[in-house]
Amino acid sequence: MRDAAPAAPIPDFGALFEAAPDLYLVLTPDLTIIAASDTYCRATKTERAAILGRFLFDVFPDNPDDPETTATRNTRASMDRVLQTRRPDRMPIQKHDIRIPETEGGGFEERHWSPVNTPVLDAAGAVAWIIHRVEDVTETVRLRARVAARTEQARAQEGTIDELRATGSFLEALLENLPGMLVVKSLPDFRYVFLNRAAEETMGVVRAEVLGKTVHDFFPKDEAAAFDARDRAVVESGAPLETTLDRVTTRARGVRQMQTVKVPVLDKDGRPQYLIGVYHDVTDSLALEQQLRQAMKMEAVGQLTGGVAHDFNNLLGIIIGNIDVAVERIGPDKLTRECLEDALKGAMRGAELTRRLLSFSRKQPLKPEVIDLNRSLPEMATMLGRTLGERITVELHPGDDLWPAVADAAQVDQALLNLALNARDAMQGAGHLIIETANARLDADYAAQQVEVTPGDYVQLSVSDNGAGMTPETLEHCFEPFFTTKSVEKGSGLGLSMVYGFVKQSRGHIKAYSELGHGTTVKIYLPRARRDTDTALPGEAVETALLPGHELLLVVEDNADLRKVTVRQLAELGYRTLEAEHAQAALDVLAAHAGIDLVFTDIVMPGRLSGSDLAREVQRLYPRVKVLMTSGYSARSTAGGFQEIAGVELLQKPFRKQDLAKTLRRILDAG
Repeated sequence: MRDAAPAAPIPDFGALFEAAPDLYLVLTPDLTIIAASDTYCRATKTERAAILGRFLFDVFPDNPDDPETTATRNTRASMDRVLQTRRPDRMPIQKHDIRIPETEGGGFEERHWSPVNTPVLDAAGAVAWIIHRVEDVTETVRLRARVAARTEQARAQEGTIDELRATGSFLEALLENLPGMLVVKSLPDFRYVFLNRAAEETMGVVRAEVLGKTVHDFFPKDEAAAFDARDRAVVESGAPLETTLDRVTTRARGVRQMQTVKVPVLDKDGRPQYLIGVYHDVTDSLALEQQLRQAMKMEAVGQLTGGVAHDFNNLLGIIIGNIDVAVERIGPDKLTRECLEDALKGAMRGAELTRRLLSFSRKQPLKPEVIDLNRSLPEMATMLGRTLGERITVELHPGDDLWPAVADAAQVDQALLNLALNARDAMQGAGHLIIETANARLDADYAAQQVEVTPGDYVQLSVSDNGAGMTPETLEHCFEPFFTTKSVEKGSGLGLSMVYGFVKQSRGHIKAYSELGHGTTVKIYLPRARRDTDTALPGEAVETALLPGHELLLVVEDNADLRKVTVRQLAELGYRTLEAEHAQAALDVLAAHAGIDLVFTDIVMPGRLSGSDLAREVQRLYPRVKVLMTSGYSARSTAGGFQEIAGVELLQKPFRKQDLAKTLRRILDAG
């Protein structure tokens, strides 16, 4: 039976949900709710715990007295389209009646929502999750209704919008203080006659400089032409026009994405006299939604990659273990020995590949410690200078008063090497590589715009090159495993993905900045260390001699082939062995056999008890018996919480016979 990878937890996207002004649900393909934002729960008057794990339409916030409302039918149809086409589906504005529990008799509040359903695909291209994002447009709908009512009133009284403004102080105050942009243009010249405070702030203009002018005075030529064409289409049709997305260049905030509603205002004779435009800036929401989709895709790919690497580790363990034994037993046949040694080299290269895959999937074993990057980088920069060649200049710029960081020092060096090699290829072997360190504080505003970022203090490590740079499309995929723009013989596509996995597993943050023709900068943010609470600086490890043993060991492994080769290796080292295929069987063996000195167990196993559970039971029932654990996953990622078990070591799969021998002697001889 092959090892089963532990069930992957649902990703925690709390930071995104808390920051987003829109309402969010995350659904499985069968429309089970697995995540809900606070904004959704508040808007629908529901408790998160009451809806998680339930079918969407069992908790859909419609009037329960009318379960098959238009909104429900539209949502069902939209979800079906998403599952069939695997493309986002934007729905028309929906009316919902939200029950108000605190009102007498359980009254209802009418809300208007503009939903969009977006699929997140797994590595195989199937729908893994559906993001249900809802923008509350109630105030916009109500405003349109009030404007329409006032317009009808103006017709009856042979009035104009000027009369409305003169007599409708409440309406004017409402328009002025709307959170979204609102502008009014006169017809037929399409000149601005009114804009509210939000429009001034978003566009970065002063009202006095806008009134009396047209879009051609403020926007790039192509944008102005598009706005003008839509304005004229609304006037010609006499009907409101809602656009899904507009690209709007602003002075204050650069290019923004806007959802737009344009409504013509008619005079008493039915002729268009004014044009009202309502704009809602959805740039940040769209960016967060894109990050969420990317993070969930990376999570899905990571789960698949980690599972494949875990199984591959077991296969390599069988191959390497048997070759180790065979090499020691063959006679003087030189050709056979060379063949076995070549096979062993290939297997070890395969083990290195699985290590890289586990690095991306955040399942590699890490040894975090307190490190001073300014102290370690000069030696690394010298080594990079020799590795990259004379045509590449390496510059090191250490930051002043740099904070200590918490990370695996060897993995930091490996990440720096991967980034440098990637930069060398981008510079085609000639250019400048700049390595910088600095203290950095990622605040709540930045964290709110970045998925999986915790606000706080970080130590920043930046690597910059003056190479070819990347297109926005390439930049979006640069951290994905096996994605590469290089030819087959020049890269595996795992360099940047390894760096990404290491940083994320270290609870850090990574960001790449690049433009075609202007080089690339990759910034790594490692958590700042607090000397009084974080891991102490480690001492040097003491090498243990490779000595044979004689003790009785219990080998617990559900993969029969891997268990057999492990027992064979132990026999070659002189140990006596007993076997068990799962944790409960191991406890039965321990109860039946006195004199067992050590239990050597895999962590991920089928059944009720994991290897970690077994280790705790052994410590409780047989305190004299020592435990050594093994896994293709890291200690932090495996089920059962390995790091919580004092006095228990982890041997990473696949392992060599000499590694097993040294580890066993160190444990058995201790104490």
